[in-house]
Amino acid sequence: MSDEPEGSDGQVVQDEVVLDFDVERHMQLRQQRRLGLPLGTLPSNPQQNAQLGAPFAYDPAQYHGTSSSAHSIIQSDLTARGYFVVSALRHGFDYVLYEGDPSRHHGSHFVIVTEAEQSISPQKLVLWHRLAASAHKAILISSVVSGLPSYWMISGEER
Repeated sequence: MSDEPEGSDGQVVQDEVVLDFDVERHMQLRQQRRLGLPLGTLPSNPQQNAQLGAPFAYDPAQYHGTSSSAHSIIQSDLTARGYFVVSALRHGFDYVLYEGDPSRHHGSHFVIVTEAEQSISPQKLVLWHRLAASAHKAILISSVVSGLPSYWMISGEER
């Protein structure tokens, strides 16, 4: 048994992530462009590890649809602009943007959410650029200024 607190309806809630085992709820959230990262295998095809399925990992703000933090404001704005927004923590970024359904499109941008007055070292900029270039993506640095999202592209070409 896990030490993680379990929510209702098959959810495991951790500090930074919500794991949800309900495929139907995942499909409902997907229609709202709230995407979870599949971590397991599909029940219909468990022998194929390349096809991932439940559980699905969600950013807690994305899962619950709250928008109080800078991350949530940025995520909501990018979703409203037509992007599919998925966590990119495994790549070292906050989000990866898809211009269409992630099952059919390649990610186009990595997104970093920063504080408005945060300084960024040149080494970090070079690191981000190299990571994005190796994944064939552009980088957007974003922050919330006076309640409004702002974006700066530091790598890649404008689309």
